[in-house]
Amino acid sequence: MVLESMGDRDIPEFISLYEEHLNSGVLTEESVRAAFHRGEYYGFRAVSEGRTGGIFTIVKGIVLTYPHPELDEEIQAAVGEEEIFTCDALLVLPDCRERGVARRLAAKSRDFLLNKGIKRFFAESWIYPDGSDPGLRVFESMGRPILKKHIPLFYKDLDKYGMTCPICGVKCVCGAWIEVLDLTEAGS
Repeated sequence: MVLESMGDRDIPEFISLYEEHLNSGVLTEESVRAAFHRGEYYGFRAVSEGRTGGIFTIVKGIVLTYPHPELDEEIQAAVGEEEIFTCDALLVLPDCRERGVARRLAAKSRDFLLNKGIKRFFAESWIYPDGSDPGLRVFESMGRPILKKHIPLFYKDLDKYGMTCPICGVKCVCGAWIEVLDLTEAGS
C-alpha cells in the first residue's frame, strides 16, 4: 500500500467511507471541503491497486463527535496554550486490516504534525459494545498520553445530534477513550 495526501478530489470518496463505516448524519461534503480550503483539515489515505484501503484525517483544534463542554475544558487545561489537532477519522477497510495500515497512516500523520510544529494531538477512540477498542493502540503509537479517560456510553446521545452509530444503530451504547497525546515522545 502507498500512502498519499488527500485533497479535494478525494472528498466525495472520503464522505462516502465516513458515512458508511463511521458515524453518519451531520458530516457534509461542504464542511469538509471548507475546512480543507482553510488549511485546518488534512488527510492521508492508503491506496493499493487504485483502491483506498484506509484513511486518517486530522482537523485543527479540539473536535468531539458532538458537544461535551466539560471535556473541552479538561482537554484545554491539559493542552494549555499549545496548538492541537484532532483525529477526525481513522478507518481501515475490513479486507485491509491486520497489515499495519492504521499504524502507517498514524505515523504519517504524526510526522506531518511534527513538521508543522504541532506537539499535541487529541483522539476520541470508540469502544464497541463487545469491549474492543481498535483505535486505542494505534493512537498511542503516535505519542505518550498526557490525558487519558475511559468514558462508558460516551456516544449515547448521537441520535440527539442527528447521527447514527454504524454498530448500534440509533441508540448507541458505545464508550470511548479520550486522549491527549504528546507527539514529541514516541508511543508504544
